[in-house]
Amino acid sequence: MPVFAVPNKKGKITLTSNQNIPKRKGALAFLALISAFPPLSTVLYLPALPQMVKALDATQTIVNMTLSNVFFVLLSGVIVLGTT
Repeated sequence: MPVFAVPNKKGKITLTSNQNIPKRKGALAFLALISAFPPLSTVLYLPALPQMVKALDATQTIVNMTLSNVFFVLLSGVIVLGTT
């Protein structure tokens, strides 16, 4: 966090920090959330694959294609929005 030296009315120099700290905390929380989404979604998605095969009455190949689609969507987001 940058600190600036600002002279007051009496000529004394006081140190002040940036006033946008609440906005930066919100941005930091948002960046943490979108950075954690790909690994979290993978960790939650992979163990559910066998149950998805049974629940959807589909083949393992079709269910694995959904995982490929998830990675494609995440990749598209990185290409469009950039990395964090």
